[in-house]
Amino acid sequence: MAQRINVKTMFALLITATGTAWAQDAAPVDQAQPVAQQPTEDKPAIKLLDAGKGDKFELRYAPKIGQSFLLTMSMDTSMELSMAGQQMPAQDIPTTTSTIRITTTKIEGDAIHYAMVVESMRAEGGPMAEMLNGMLKSIKGVKGTGIMSDRGENRSMQFEAPAGQNPMMAQSMSSMEDTLRNAATFLPQEKVGVGAKWQAVYTMDADGINMKQTMEYTLGSFNDGVAKLEVKMTQSAEPQSVTNDQLPPGMTLDLKSLKGTGKGTSTINLGWLVPLETAGTSTTTVVMSAAQMGEMSQTVSVKIDMASKPVE
Repeated sequence: MAQRINVKTMFALLITATGTAWAQDAAPVDQAQPVAQQPTEDKPAIKLLDAGKGDKFELRYAPKIGQSFLLTMSMDTSMELSMAGQQMPAQDIPTTTSTIRITTTKIEGDAIHYAMVVESMRAEGGPMAEMLNGMLKSIKGVKGTGIMSDRGENRSMQFEAPAGQNPMMAQSMSSMEDTLRNAATFLPQEKVGVGAKWQAVYTMDADGINMKQTMEYTLGSFNDGVAKLEVKMTQSAEPQSVTNDQLPPGMTLDLKSLKGTGKGTSTINLGWLVPLETAGTSTTTVVMSAAQMGEMSQTVSVKIDMASKPVE
């Protein structure tokens, strides 16, 4: 459980504010091709803080080859934006719900290979939902592949780009990929018991921002391979210059600060590649400035729910 800040959302608003018709005028992709693996991230440093009490267990993902699941993800986003000290109108962002079929294809040592197919993606609520759903129809059937370690570390993930993709669709795909990358729970090397706590710390480059993220897990119970966990998340970034190919030519943003927090719960079955269910919320505030527009502050709050079921 964690939703990284999607900086593309801020870029879309900034470009709109400068009069660039970003969503309408950008050239679409005419044929399916791989999407670059973004964001990039370092291998997490996983540290045991408390081994817990009672019997100790080794936590490792162990799905069976050929096993398939349907994972449904719902994301509800709200956003506040101010520019040059002026509060901008609230953004009415539709709730998006995605269903992805995920199948374990190969296991090599501690590496779990899997394939993905997008079964559906839809938007609900707000004036943009109807327009967005018309674009999202082409995402159905999009395929992807990934590799995850048996301790939940994301080693690679890649989706095809749907034909005719424009920046708004790319943003929806990016948000879905981001959520999928965060779906797995990082697991400790050591054996642990109920009440155990551990954290995973890593840095990543998300849409041109180099940032640090910390996940902290507490094991509430463990029975028959099913673990229930409480999860906390923090995000931060040092001041830096930010460039992104979605910005107008010559525009550079200066990041002043980035701070985020989140919390939630997750239930995982170690025999499944995907979580049984996850619920979480996060809030991230980003302050940037640009020579053309002055200082901008954006606060994004995200509520995420996930549930999965095996495909018979």
